Amino acid sequence: MAARGGHRRARPRDAACGQGRRRGLPLSAQHGRCLGAARGCARRRRVVAHGCAGAGRSVRRPARAHHRSRPRREAAALRLARGCGGDRPGERAARDRDSRGGRRPDRLLHGRRQAPARSGDRERDRCARLQRGQEAGRSPGAARLPPCIAPARRGLHPGALPLGAAAAARAAGARPGAAGHGARGRGGAATVSGVASAPRLGPGLALTEPVRRAIGAAGMAGLAVLGAVIAVGGTGGRTFEVPASAKGLPGWIAGPFKPLSVTVTGGQFWLLLAGMFVCYGAVLLAGDALRFRWVAGGVVLLHLIFILSPPLLSKDIFSYLEYARLGVVHHVNPYGHVVKAVPGEQIYKFLGWRSVASAYGPLFTVATYPLAKLSAGAGLWIIKVVTGAASLGCVALVADCARRLGRSPAAAAVLVGLNPVLLVYGVGGAHNDIIMLFLGVAGVALTLRAREGLGTAAVVVGGAVKASIGVMLPFMVLAARDRMRPIVGIVASGVAMLAIAVAAFHSEALGVFRVLHQQQRLVSDDAIPNQLARALGGPGVTSDVRLVSRLLLIAALAYLVWLVWRRGYDWIAASGWALLALVVGSSWLLGWYVLWPLPFAAIAGDRRLKVASVALGLYFVAMRWPILVLGQG
Repeated sequence: MAARGGHRRARPRDAACGQGRRRGLPLSAQHGRCLGAARGCARRRRVVAHGCAGAGRSVRRPARAHHRSRPRREAAALRLARGCGGDRPGERAARDRDSRGGRRPDRLLHGRRQAPARSGDRERDRCARLQRGQEAGRSPGAARLPPCIAPARRGLHPGALPLGAAAAARAAGARPGAAGHGARGRGGAATVSGVASAPRLGPGLALTEPVRRAIGAAGMAGLAVLGAVIAVGGTGGRTFEVPASAKGLPGWIAGPFKPLSVTVTGGQFWLLLAGMFVCYGAVLLAGDALRFRWVAGGVVLLHLIFILSPPLLSKDIFSYLEYARLGVVHHVNPYGHVVKAVPGEQIYKFLGWRSVASAYGPLFTVATYPLAKLSAGAGLWIIKVVTGAASLGCVALVADCARRLGRSPAAAAVLVGLNPVLLVYGVGGAHNDIIMLFLGVAGVALTLRAREGLGTAAVVVGGAVKASIGVMLPFMVLAARDRMRPIVGIVASGVAMLAIAVAAFHSEALGVFRVLHQQQRLVSDDAIPNQLARALGGPGVTSDVRLVSRLLLIAALAYLVWLVWRRGYDWIAASGWALLALVVGSSWLLGWYVLWPLPFAAIAGDRRLKVASVALGLYFVAMRWPILVLGQG
């Protein structure tokens, strides 16, 4: 034990974490305390400028770490993002090469071979490798934390940094990369200390940040122009985009773009949508080089365009209104009766599902009941505005969650908010899937704020809008620090939703499950199981194909649960993969279904999940091409 006022040896990492928890320190302070004890380079309110103290050197834990001012917190985050500083010329490159090779030979310093590293140096290099996320078993860009704060035990996201790597990167004059802290990220962008440089298109062809910004700005401008043409073209009422009408759309459906009406054919629409995807790819290439205020402005502008457009590519919005009128005006249960029973309604000719009872959640159906007392036009535009607001809220929450996890909020907002499928199908068609996703992302945001009970409650409420989002719940429970809190949230919110359903629909409250079971027999031509069965020479989806797809889906979900439970895998990425598996394994595929994994891919930072989510949207658009061009749908 050192003398009073002097330095004393660091406690074991688990003991340091336990003391931080007993004192009730914030997670950031606990993480900094544990990491400082593990690396052995933290001294009271200062950092050694050259070189690191060995793991066996005496250190002193920072006092009152949770009372640091914001500049001091950002400075600490900068030191963490840069690694344990003081590397001499050639030392960092040698360590990076060794870590990529998975071994630790003698180091090269100034071109000479040095003696084997001491235990303190090995501990420091191990911490650097952990920080750079080079160890296996993590998603790209997610750094494995020291064992004392492993995600499975602490409930932290594997990519979370204690004090905010985004602030550290801004302080360093660069932006955090999505590809970890190695010498080269997965996307080909060279990284130093966790900060990504410009991506390379090939040998000697690097895109500088000004060039990326110009490409991103041009992409957003192209998205706005092409989106406006699609929105205005939908007012003609003579194409597949809106419910068919020989005389065109009435003004209460066409909306404010009616005076600008132009005709857009199926082939022209497909070219416009393909052009939007090209512009979307350009903005994705710009990534975090774009200023967040630019991205926010572009997202809001495009959402306004499609909020003011007529209903695009779907008639579901009219079904929302008609199911509400069944319950309020005709006093029948929408889960036990079909719209065909009341053919005299104003919007009856615009309906697509006339012989099917409601398949939407009881909370959403009850929420639409007040619209039944309004005119059809007023109800339609209220749903459009609410859906657009939910989409904007979802994008804002995605950006906030990404910032909390040390990732670029601009890149996350671009991936979700400027996606053409979200804009044209989700916002333009005003689907309640957007409301479901907003509640699911709200659950993620609450969980990242250590409100696990409220987080699972938000997801349960989202399941009362559309049941698909409920697949997140097992991962949220398994990854929680105290599993009782999310379970209590699930039970309490589930009881509340059941009480609302019983009060509104009485004994037929659970009729939605019967309708969902019936709809599982439906088959769409562009569903992935259907296309695979045909590619293998079969007639399409049969009972055997449906059985195999369900077994594969169950196996995939069980594997994801095992990863989160036993391996500490990122539960947000697992939720995205689970929703992606639901879409891929379903025999009924619609455009707005491919949006389900997108927000979680943007938050998790898993490059493979991002690519798969965007590719799923491209697949759907490509499969719709013959239908759109030939005018068969």
